[in-house]
Amino acid sequence: MKLFYSPIHDFAHKTLIVAWEANILSQITLVPVYPFRDGFDITAINPLNKVPTLVTEDQASIYGSQAIAEYLDSLAPGGQNLYPQSGAIRWDALRRLALADTLFEMVTQLVTDHNYGDVERPLFVDWLWPKVLNTVAQMNLDAKVHRSFDIGDAAQIHALTYLDLCIPEHGPQQIDPSYNWRSGNPLLKSWFDVIVKRESVQYHYRRPYEGLDTAANCQAHVNEVLVARDAR
Repeated sequence: MKLFYSPIHDFAHKTLIVAWEANILSQITLVPVYPFRDGFDITAINPLNKVPTLVTEDQASIYGSQAIAEYLDSLAPGGQNLYPQSGAIRWDALRRLALADTLFEMVTQLVTDHNYGDVERPLFVDWLWPKVLNTVAQMNLDAKVHRSFDIGDAAQIHALTYLDLCIPEHGPQQIDPSYNWRSGNPLLKSWFDVIVKRESVQYHYRRPYEGLDTAANCQAHVNEVLVARDAR
């Protein structure tokens, strides 16, 4: 399998966490992609030209972190690992997954709009930032419940480390530069301090990517996929 992904390890990656927890990381070739740099176009294997994109052993493309995470989890020896099978515990895990993934998307919107937009849009920030704060507050409430590590937790550590990375350093000027999600969310902070120490997080979080990360390398892997598909 090939995982085309952003090699920026200043935040924890949900797909890498799931691959580690499923004990299948050794089956995956990581292909670094820098979406905003020339030469890293992966449209040939994903019409959205977005990361993450997984190419399976039968050369099928899977788009988006949620679909990729569930696919990788389904390969775990002994059955699914991070996705509860049924009942209230399953829906709670999926609810927290959706909440965390939306937090990640909102932070991405704020940073992208600030760094790549033509003009500052204060009303956009005023509309979106309260949603970020409300989401973190809900995560703090959810941290009251002690549960086995699941996909909701993997998504949450992904989103919170991304929030640490992006806000306020790379965020809009309207956001308080002293903002730290830990303030006022003690249960979430305690949860984070435990989860961030898991091996599935520590093996890559804040550890620089070691390997070839050139545009030529990316395109070589894209071409390998296309050749393999043509040969089928």
